[in-house]
Amino acid sequence: MGLFWTFFQPFFQVMLFVLIKVFLFGRTSENFDYAVFLALNFTAFNMFKNIVNKSMGAFTANRGLFVYKQVKPIDTIIARSMVEVFI
Repeated sequence: MGLFWTFFQPFFQVMLFVLIKVFLFGRTSENFDYAVFLALNFTAFNMFKNIVNKSMGAFTANRGLFVYKQVKPIDTIIARSMVEVFI
């Protein structure tokens, strides 16, 4: 269900917010595409949320690497952030 959920969770979020806006507030502007605005913002928010959630576990998961002087705790956060961005 992971791949399915990756694509359809943001889609369902956007559709829910668009339906709420249309039914409660109606269409207010004709040259502003609210669905595209929401899709872009939900994508950015979900990326930020995943980076923060996964980075919290990066310290404990990579605790064994901290015995080396070259590896600093911020390195694990940077590495986890890069992995999340490229996924």
